[in-house]
Amino acid sequence: MPAFVLKTLKFLNPDERNAVEIFEGRVKEALSDNLMALEVFGSKVRGDFDAESDIDVFVLVKTFTPDVMTAVAAISSDISIDCGVLISPVVLSDDEYDKNLRSNTFFSQELKSCGVLLYERA
Repeated sequence: MPAFVLKTLKFLNPDERNAVEIFEGRVKEALSDNLMALEVFGSKVRGDFDAESDIDVFVLVKTFTPDVMTAVAAISSDISIDCGVLISPVVLSDDEYDKNLRSNTFFSQELKSCGVLLYERA
């Protein structure tokens, strides 16, 4: 994970950072060219988390299918078991995300205000 991302994710402890790195790598591998972006957001970025807080990760895909959701959920579940860190993915297609942006939803506002980009396909 680049240094600027680590600095921005200052509220993540070492185990959480490791879990996010593992999640990023596995999602990139599983989704390949369908993956457009990964972004961490929510209380762990803002700093208003508590002991029960999870790590919210936005997964932007070109095309959403049930298989995509199943793959991302399985990766998240495996990391929870292996690392003891709960990652809560939000998976949207590019079209659905554009609708969120146009409607200025709470979710799109949250990403704009505190999202930390982990990966973006060039």
